[in-house]
Amino acid sequence: MIKRLISRLFDEKLEFRLRIFNMLALGGIIISYMMAIITVFQGGTAMMALMNAAAGTGALLLTALTNISGRCQLGYTLTAITVFLITFPVMFFIGGGYRSGMPCFFLFAVIFTVCMLDGAKMFIFAGLELAVYSACIFTAYLRPSLITPLESEAAYLSDVYAGFAVVALVLGSTVYFLLRLYKKQQKALDERNLLLAEMNRRKTAMLADMSHEMRTPLTVVSVDIQRAADMAGESSPETKELLAGAQDEIMRLARLVNGLLSLASVRESVSRQKTDYSALIRHTVQAWSTLTAKKNNSLTDLTEPGLPPVFCDPDLFAEVLSNLFENANRHTSGGEIQIKAVRDGGMIKTTVSDTGEGIPEKLLPDIFARGVSGSGGTGYGLYIVKMIIEANGGTVTAENQPEGGAAITFTVPVYAGQV
Repeated sequence: MIKRLISRLFDEKLEFRLRIFNMLALGGIIISYMMAIITVFQGGTAMMALMNAAAGTGALLLTALTNISGRCQLGYTLTAITVFLITFPVMFFIGGGYRSGMPCFFLFAVIFTVCMLDGAKMFIFAGLELAVYSACIFTAYLRPSLITPLESEAAYLSDVYAGFAVVALVLGSTVYFLLRLYKKQQKALDERNLLLAEMNRRKTAMLADMSHEMRTPLTVVSVDIQRAADMAGESSPETKELLAGAQDEIMRLARLVNGLLSLASVRESVSRQKTDYSALIRHTVQAWSTLTAKKNNSLTDLTEPGLPPVFCDPDLFAEVLSNLFENANRHTSGGEIQIKAVRDGGMIKTTVSDTGEGIPEKLLPDIFARGVSGSGGTGYGLYIVKMIIEANGGTVTAENQPEGGAAITFTVPVYAGQV
């Protein structure tokens, strides 16, 4: 029967906090009945024995009520009011005051309350208990006549030892139970994390494979459309216009595929290393100068001389710069594009700005979100930029300049021996 009772009170299907309540309540019931028996055998007052027995019976009834009704918070609250705030102070005065085991029970009550109640209710009841117990102790010191002392030094010793031993046993068992449950849940969480990591790896690999396989047929289709457009010439303007539209859509799809490949690359791995950031900027600017010149845009490098190396993935950051230059060039015509990099403490702050049309105000707050585009693009460009920068330990912001055009500012950590 005891085995069935214990199984019922600590069934793993029960709410976690209810199992803790049952453990603490069971400890309280045992403490109360043990103290009642000890009081009788030591020749203590009948009132003290009855109070201990009553406390044990009350805890037993509250435990049964809580488990049957399932209203855990109600059971905890009733326990705090009837046992901790009423019964314990009375037992303190009739059972020897602070020259007894009651201070151990006060500690038990406060810990029980903190474990069981939620939010503001926990703070209110724990504060009330501390205030009431403090008042009891100071009253016993100032008005010792209100205390019914224990009959002998032996009674005092046994009362203190019993209170200390039982409360320590109950609280120690509770902590052991919590640690055991924590380790079990941590193990289950680790197993789930490993499973999720493997699923994410497979998903990323599949995404990369699909994107890679799509590039070849897209290139073939794009070339065929261009050849068909050249063959149509000026003889069929409607056909040429349709082919131009198809070519735009193919190029858009190609950009989407490249974006998916970049996204898969960022999620798969980020290989951070010591990187000559000034050289990276210089090479990327040289590569893009010809492309920006086709739209009569100038590309100016205002990088601060003598910048220290940074800690980043150089290939991914080259993609960041290329993405930002491409965006600036797309939205600027006959203007200026600038890149400026300066040291800012332990970071290098880089700003890519242009004199173009700027970012639509309604899109500005979400410009780095996936799928957001102000020009009918894929919406992956700035989303990938943000992912790469944050994966490398930096931050990124966007704003419109008062004189016109947009500015994207991001940071990258200075290399300081990181591995």
